[in-house]
Amino acid sequence: MLESYQDASDLYLARADEVSPYRPFFTGDYFEIDGENGWLIAAHPCAMRGREAELLSTVLVLPVQGMESPPRADKWAGGHYRQMPLPDLQGSFRAASFDGLTRLDTSALSIGERKACLSQFGINLLQQRLIFYLTRFEVTTSELDSAFAHTFAEADLLEEWVEATVINDDMKTAAANFEKIIRSHFDDEQNLTLQDALRVPQHRATVRQRLRRLATNQISPPN
Repeated sequence: MLESYQDASDLYLARADEVSPYRPFFTGDYFEIDGENGWLIAAHPCAMRGREAELLSTVLVLPVQGMESPPRADKWAGGHYRQMPLPDLQGSFRAASFDGLTRLDTSALSIGERKACLSQFGINLLQQRLIFYLTRFEVTTSELDSAFAHTFAEADLLEEWVEATVINDDMKTAAANFEKIIRSHFDDEQNLTLQDALRVPQHRATVRQRLRRLATNQISPPN
């Protein structure tokens, strides 16, 4: 049996005006193109970026549509395996369809069209349901969280970095600078980068402190 949510707010990090323009495009981001077609990013962040955090030309997405008679929250754990519930989204109950998994030109996505970001639990639930849809294998959201925690941490740090260091709204350059910093040495003796260190829970606080200090001091990234 899969898991479900108790309240709609469990699934979202931010909606509508709460969505930060500085947050990188991430798994579970919801977009509305031309105010009509809804899309939810299904790809892992690393699978939709190339060098210097540059988005690839296409990204894996799920189509999102409204539901007139949605199931109760507890019913999603034992059924409706072809969909991801998105309650209270833009004023209505919607769902992402795994049957419609496809690729979309990233040029069609813009910060202004991003209307919601799933929470850490919401992303884990999306992945749990997608894995089950594709494989009929049940994995807990806590297992997914352990495997994905360093990626959540990096996304949060990238958002903080861009907001703190962006100049003249040039977020692309700020993100590229972050990529250089995150790949710099954390520990020469162990040959770890800051990005590697995020995979070790006991190092995450140190990585956060170092990046925040660099951002505050506006230190240029290494060549």
